Amino acid sequence: MILLSKAQSVPWTPEWRKTEPSPPRYMLRPGDLMERQALEAELAGEYRAGVVYPFERLTALRDGVMALSQDAVARDHVVSLIDAQMSGQAIDGAEAALIEAAHDAMMEHWKPYRSLIAQSNRRNQFLPVLAFQRFCTGWEGATDRDGAEVPYSRDMMGMVTEDAAARLPGVEMQQAGHVAYRMLYARGQEKNSPPPSPSGDERKISRSGSRSRAGGKSKAKAGTKTPA
Repeated sequence: MILLSKAQSVPWTPEWRKTEPSPPRYMLRPGDLMERQALEAELAGEYRAGVVYPFERLTALRDGVMALSQDAVARDHVVSLIDAQMSGQAIDGAEAALIEAAHDAMMEHWKPYRSLIAQSNRRNQFLPVLAFQRFCTGWEGATDRDGAEVPYSRDMMGMVTEDAAARLPGVEMQQAGHVAYRMLYARGQEKNSPPPSPSGDERKISRSGSRSRAGGKSKAKAGTKTPA
């Protein structure tokens, strides 16, 4: 890892464009601790997009199943699967389907769970954009979807303007924002792949080829009460 100073910008090129004769280069500046905390505060405050950790989501999912399931056997089975996932145990395909069904039911009927998923989704959308605006110090060869060059511009606060950012290819801007965000924590020269957000894909299930904890015999689904 190459440690960087706050003033030293690092060039980043999208991996899929590196073979082009003149690929774009985005200059990304590592921020310091206070800038990192300011970004997290802005996400959590103004955008209501603070970090949602996996254990928080799973706890809300578990609470919803406990509160709404009508079938005690199905409820206990699904809760045991959620507990297993929280402890890091592998979940096979049939068990993953039960957790997915519980997710769908709680999204419809359990507001605390739905609110956490919405918060996680807001974070996934806002984080790369805000990080890009704060820590991109310039670019070379960046073009819009019509192939026209996009001039770099920033506002009085030193942030990339919304007009300039909006003209860039969305996937490039977001990937650069993820890289800039990871640099806030690693303070090193990063690879081109973006980091997984702590909120990330909250529904990702660990699967293995091993037998189910329940022997793969249970096909029960978590039933839900119909809200009044």
